[in-house]
Amino acid sequence: MSNRLTELATKIEAYFKKAGAFRCEVRFLDGKYANGTCRVWIERDGSDGLGNLISFANMKQLSEWLRTDEINIENEFSHGGCDTCDYGALSEGEFACFNIDPFGENK
Repeated sequence: MSNRLTELATKIEAYFKKAGAFRCEVRFLDGKYANGTCRVWIERDGSDGLGNLISFANMKQLSEWLRTDEINIENEFSHGGCDTCDYGALSEGEFACFNIDPFGENK
């Protein structure tokens, strides 16, 4: 992955962790970024679900960084934890971003 993509991935991961994600992983697929695909996987502990992590504001931010409006929410999953304390509860989901052009090279 190029330095620019690594920096962008780090920026996206930090953004979602600051917003409350326990884990965040950014993958650029197709071996390219202009007209490529980016998947942003997020995970949150606890019984609150993904809550504000899957929001219009976050999709808009991704849209601006990746220069695309083709974003889907996919692979949402959650499971409860302990019946009395929620230990082990987990929620996860993924933003699938298509036809990305983060560096404006596809004009």
